[in-house]
Amino acid sequence: MADPESGSELYRSVIGRSWERLDPGVHRLHGKNGTVQRGRFKVRRGGNWLARAVAAILRLPPEGDAVECSLLIASRGGRESWRRVFGKSPLVTEQYRVAGGILVERGGPVELHFRLEIDRGALVFNLVEARFFGFRLPLRLRPRVSGREWGMMRPSVSIRAEAPILGLLVAYEGTME
Repeated sequence: MADPESGSELYRSVIGRSWERLDPGVHRLHGKNGTVQRGRFKVRRGGNWLARAVAAILRLPPEGDAVECSLLIASRGGRESWRRVFGKSPLVTEQYRVAGGILVERGGPVELHFRLEIDRGALVFNLVEARFFGFRLPLRLRPRVSGREWGMMRPSVSIRAEAPILGLLVAYEGTME
């Protein structure tokens, strides 16, 4: 397991020189590999039964106004395992870099490819490609997933995932301690 003080070499390699432009809270979020971080999130799921069913199948976080969350980031060989537990529901993904400075997050059969940008100190995740069981999804079938991390003292996180036809699958926003 990585030294907790070493920070995320994965994110540094994807972001490059712009790493220093990130808010200090974002540095702290990505700089605690191997240690558990805790926070609280407001989580919303889609309103229709099919969106809720898909969210449950994908093991997306449960809905609630103040859902406790723990996060453990474990680095190994240029990859990171992100284990988030919302309430009692785990959400585990693997993240790694591919050509072109793209960050990939893989969970089960879903692979999301993000271009990372910095906007006034915040880290912004822009989806550029999605794959399902290794097959690239065409634009009209691609989910819309966006994320943002920011904060001077404590890192704040905002994630939103929608699917064509289904609409909102999950959206969560909160602060890590």
